[in-house]
Amino acid sequence: MGYTPLSCYALQTASTSSTPLANQTYYIGCIIRSVQAGTSANLSGKIFVPYTGMVTKVVITVSGTVGSNEATSLYLRKNDTTDTTLSTTLDFSAATINQTFTLNTPVSAGDYLNLKLVCPGWVTAPSAMFFSSTIFITTA
Repeated sequence: MGYTPLSCYALQTASTSSTPLANQTYYIGCIIRSVQAGTSANLSGKIFVPYTGMVTKVVITVSGTVGSNEATSLYLRKNDTTDTTLSTTLDFSAATINQTFTLNTPVSAGDYLNLKLVCPGWVTAPSAMFFSSTIFITTA
């Protein structure tokens, strides 16, 4: 039996219950804790990329207490410097959001990823939000 290289793999993010504030930026990473506000993706735990490949899909699930429907921006952040837009129209006016984003973003072994959430000036902020995602990477 010989070694068969991976053709794809998945990385996951998650958070505990969080209440994101208006006009703040948050980062979601591999450490299961509250979504972390701040200016650095390092706050939420880096999701290290083990093999060079292409991010082809990001699937997110968000649940919690609904807020108003202002557009929220969500990005895939690489190495705390490069943002790939997933959505600029995500809203939290539904109790559960399941969304799939298709992309072609190259990554190298040793890169690290986070999700970056940029909140609007909500009339009513969502609360008790749980965020999770799966990042799919092809290597072939």
